[in-house]
Amino acid sequence: MSVCACRAHATLTLCSSCSVWASSRRYNPRSAWTLLPNVAVTRVWGKAVFVAADVAIAAILLDLLVRRGVQPLHAVGFTSTFLFLPLSINVSTRGSADALVCLVVLAMLRALVSRRHLAAACW
Repeated sequence: MSVCACRAHATLTLCSSCSVWASSRRYNPRSAWTLLPNVAVTRVWGKAVFVAADVAIAAILLDLLVRRGVQPLHAVGFTSTFLFLPLSINVSTRGSADALVCLVVLAMLRALVSRRHLAAACW
């Protein structure tokens, strides 16, 4: 989902009374409500959300690698490789919500590794 599509969806959500039942909507209402500041405050809100999701993904990756016994220096190197990979940078700054999906999956995986099954089920 691109920022332009989210911005259009958020604008429709902001201007209409019900975002769930409109037939012209392709994305879920939660993404539209999350990106309302993209319309009302600043146009870079969505990109900032997706970049913050990438940073959170890196933090979870680092935690998972250290828990698996990878040396901390190597874990930082692997995580930095993810963060500074041109594909990751391009996808996040273009405004794709793929990072949000990856964040939810990794948060669930971390909860499972921590044996917090209820938290994993909620993700």
